Amino acid sequence: MPVAVSRLKHVDLRGFNVVVVPSGEVSTLKRELGTGGEGALKAWVEAGGTLICLGGATELLVEGDESWTSVAAVGGDDDEASENEEEAEVLEVPGALLRATIDQDHFLSFGYAEAEMAFLVDTNVFLTASDTGSNVVTFAGQDLWLSGVTWPGNSEKLIAGAAAVIDEPLGDGHVVLFTDEPGYRALWYGTTRLLLNAILYGPALSGKVGSYQP
Repeated sequence: MPVAVSRLKHVDLRGFNVVVVPSGEVSTLKRELGTGGEGALKAWVEAGGTLICLGGATELLVEGDESWTSVAAVGGDDDEASENEEEAEVLEVPGALLRATIDQDHFLSFGYAEAEMAFLVDTNVFLTASDTGSNVVTFAGQDLWLSGVTWPGNSEKLIAGAAAVIDEPLGDGHVVLFTDEPGYRALWYGTTRLLLNAILYGPALSGKVGSYQP
């Protein structure tokens, strides 16, 4: 059921076990959630909900008012590695296929036969690896470029070691972060299964949302 972000705090989420937040500007998402909206959404996750954030929406969990996750934005203020970089800010990748490594032991990777995949990148949102969750898809190593446009000395350097798909437990629930939109414009289907697995299997590994009190 589609629900405007501005209406989330007015919806009784006890009838839902998955919420998918599409990509958007973090400032807009914060404004539309409004006072108390982020806290109410977090309480729902802690009670067993599965929150899936796509693209720019992941920044809400990294930069939001609530303590959601152990990750930080690559090149952000909380990224210690960025202090040693001449170019701390990651330039937006306008479209590239990068070699990514898949954690085949995680439920999000069910159905992927290979340990590597070509990951479509069209973003400037890159996350440090999680300390408390699972880094399901990562850009491991230095030789990542397969096709498209990246920026030598910037994105090619800073993205190495970053995570593209992360699953973190939060209370009895899960937070799943996708730095890019799976199945972007119905152009690249290689990551669509990751999203479907998050929607189908995430709730099965969580607690009961019925304990959530709006």
